Amino acid sequence: MTPYPPSDPGPPVTIRLRRSLLFAVLWAFGLATTLLLIGAWGRVTSADQTAIGDTAAAVIGTEEVSTRVTDWLAGGLAEATRLSDADVRTALAELQESPQARGATDQIVRAAVAALLAGPGESTEIDIGSVLAPLAPLIAAELTERGTAVGAAEITTALSAVGPIALDTAEAGSFAATAARVEGFLTVVVVMAATALVVLGGVAVGLAEERVKMVRNLATRVALSAISFALLFRIGGWVLDPGGGRSPVMAGGSVLVRANGQIFVILGAGAGVLAVGITWYLRRRRLPVPPLDDDTRELVAV
Repeated sequence: MTPYPPSDPGPPVTIRLRRSLLFAVLWAFGLATTLLLIGAWGRVTSADQTAIGDTAAAVIGTEEVSTRVTDWLAGGLAEATRLSDADVRTALAELQESPQARGATDQIVRAAVAALLAGPGESTEIDIGSVLAPLAPLIAAELTERGTAVGAAEITTALSAVGPIALDTAEAGSFAATAARVEGFLTVVVVMAATALVVLGGVAVGLAEERVKMVRNLATRVALSAISFALLFRIGGWVLDPGGGRSPVMAGGSVLVRANGQIFVILGAGAGVLAVGITWYLRRRRLPVPPLDDDTRELVAV
């Protein structure tokens, strides 16, 4: 800022008013930038079936499904084979970490996620007996080792008694319908934020004394904001569930926050390229004109 003598009242009122207005416009521009970045990320994420499915799977949690599977198996086997509930649960606890048991659990989780993502009114059926049927030989072997001779056929018969589970998706409870409504709302947010960004950017350029530099300043602001959000979401996802397994909700939040971070990178890269291009243009404009050599001077004189 140019210093003024004590007797000088400073810049005219119009200049001071313009600077104050420019400060307010730049603040509003920053707010519009934040809304645009968050809205763009949210819109892409709400339409990303993979990200939503991974989040839902993490929230459902394999531990919860394993516990429910153990309850189903313990109840069915205890009734069909007349084994005690404690013996059955002890045998099943040894099988939970086996690849076959984990595969069955993952299959049930995927089916539950598919039900969540189904459209309104659609129904998804999980045939628990068929999913758990491959575990029959393992359960029979585990019970035999514990002194209880139970054939795999008996266990298969007990598993077949577990009927399929139908998961209906009502209009109000459809996860897909909710995601569609969120996507529509965020689309409006993105359009409004982008419009405000253009309008406020134009006003800021009009109020600036050096308009090209103001365009570079605005592009730099957008680039830095995008980079900040990319880092914030990446670190935030880690903070929610640093080592994994903190809780199903935290794990799901971590998956969701880390999803589609490339949106910030793309928007930041675009704004950064614009800022670098303007910087290059300004430097080219400031380059000194090379002196004329002797031959050129003679041509000019003639």
